[in-house]
Amino acid sequence: MIAIVEGKENLIFTHASGNITREDYKKIIPALEDKIVHFSKVRWYFEMDDTHKWEPGAVWQDLKFDLKSGRRIEKIAIVGASKSESFLTKLLKPLIKGEVKFFNYEDRDAARLWIAK
Repeated sequence: MIAIVEGKENLIFTHASGNITREDYKKIIPALEDKIVHFSKVRWYFEMDDTHKWEPGAVWQDLKFDLKSGRRIEKIAIVGASKSESFLTKLLKPLIKGEVKFFNYEDRDAARLWIAK
């Protein structure tokens, strides 16, 4: 499940837990696209807490968004605890024109500061 926690100006803060589904991306992608329409670029803080698996439909939705709008992403802060979440950062870097940075869960305050700059 992905929840939009907060979104001010061109920032969007999301929190993921459990399984991430295609339905989750049907909520988050319009929110990201809305930020792009209004601000030209978006900064995305993506915190993953106890994330178990990504359903193939969710991965496909994410990939389609990244290919279409990756040049409009100014920054992504990925916050998590596992190596697979850290690997996501490496996977996204070629698709995103902006900065993509992984933060360990205990460094989430630093991630929030970084994404806001």
